Amino acid sequence: MAGLDPRRLDLIVCLLHPFHSEADVYGLGVVVKERLGAVNAEVTEVLDTCASVTLALQMCRELFLSEARLHHALIVGLVNLWNVLDYGHPATRWASAISDGCGALLISRNPELDNVLLETSHFCNPEFIDDVVLSSPGLLAEPISYKKRFRRLVPQRLDMRDAEGFKARLDPVSQAGYVRAVRAVLPAMRERG
Repeated sequence: MAGLDPRRLDLIVCLLHPFHSEADVYGLGVVVKERLGAVNAEVTEVLDTCASVTLALQMCRELFLSEARLHHALIVGLVNLWNVLDYGHPATRWASAISDGCGALLISRNPELDNVLLETSHFCNPEFIDDVVLSSPGLLAEPISYKKRFRRLVPQRLDMRDAEGFKARLDPVSQAGYVRAVRAVLPAMRERG
């Protein structure tokens, strides 16, 4: 908390991965608030994958610009995939670069600080949303897609419907998506010098 009294927190933004086993059950942000003793903080959650940190930073920036009463926000997030990732499964070997972990960012409105959030941009392509699914090998006939996911009392793992087709469709748009996001922030950065 960088020496900040948790009671001075105005906002807690909790990031969860959609495949986190408790994402649909309870609000982790409320637990963070209680354990920190951040009695004055409002809590919100962002349930997303790759763009969650950028989205949370953008949300805090916009709220700070529009709400003068906000001075301190905590962005805290976690990724928990150990229970759905089979590192030996060839179709999801790419996910071995993803590990369980957590992190936090303390955002403060303070004109004397050197760090300034100038602009954010993110790009999400819904074309790939159902390529990665949850499956229960030998127990379920049909994988559970992101759009239709639900929790069952059977083992589940990340799976791919068509790993080679996914890669063939992703490669041509991936770099273009990065470039598009970078170009979106450049005009605002130039304006601010």
